[in-house]
Amino acid sequence: MRGLVLEKHATSGGLVNSFVRDGFLFDGGIREVENAGMVKPMLKELYPESTADVDMVIAVIAKFDVYMQVLFGSDSPFFKDAKRDIRYYLSTFIVWCARFLATGTAIMRMSLPMEQFLGQLLENQALRDIISQHFFKKTPSFFAMGYFSLHPDYYYPKGGVGSIPKALAQRLAELGSEVRTKAEVIKVDASLRTITDRKGNEYTYDKLVWCADLKSLYTNISFEGFAVK
Repeated sequence: MRGLVLEKHATSGGLVNSFVRDGFLFDGGIREVENAGMVKPMLKELYPESTADVDMVIAVIAKFDVYMQVLFGSDSPFFKDAKRDIRYYLSTFIVWCARFLATGTAIMRMSLPMEQFLGQLLENQALRDIISQHFFKKTPSFFAMGYFSLHPDYYYPKGGVGSIPKALAQRLAELGSEVRTKAEVIKVDASLRTITDRKGNEYTYDKLVWCADLKSLYTNISFEGFAVK
């Protein structure tokens, strides 16, 4: 199935865009995407002289992966029916209670501010600063390390995040589809299945996916030809 993407602006991507100013590359919206493993390689590259400290941070984050699974990755036993799920309460519930109590103990033990926690954990002051800068001062260490355990996989694309829509447009072209920029849609005829851009170009469609704001859709759509009851 061939597709056509009509983009209002000169470049596609919306908030996923990059621009160059005075020779420097900037991201205009989002600055990273997830699922590539950011924390460990970044720290190891920036602090090769502090391998032991970096490994310690990674080990603590790994522990918090387990804590987060207990808090957010397991079904709450309090919403189960004790009569119908008796096997659960005789087996899994006991294990869950033990893990939940251990997690609660860790939370109480790590209620101290992040700066203080890192001061006890790491010797490298620069390493402590680059980790704690992500949080407000006196943020509880459990919350801060829990954040890292939930969001450790950030990826900064080469060429900025604007390279992502460019790569998608290229892939669409390879598949026989197209991305047209500076093509603002000003009319949608739902009965004829046509759309019209500001330059007067008209396109027919089998299926329409509207990715702009709904207000502009409601403003520009026409239901002429439909029977109104």
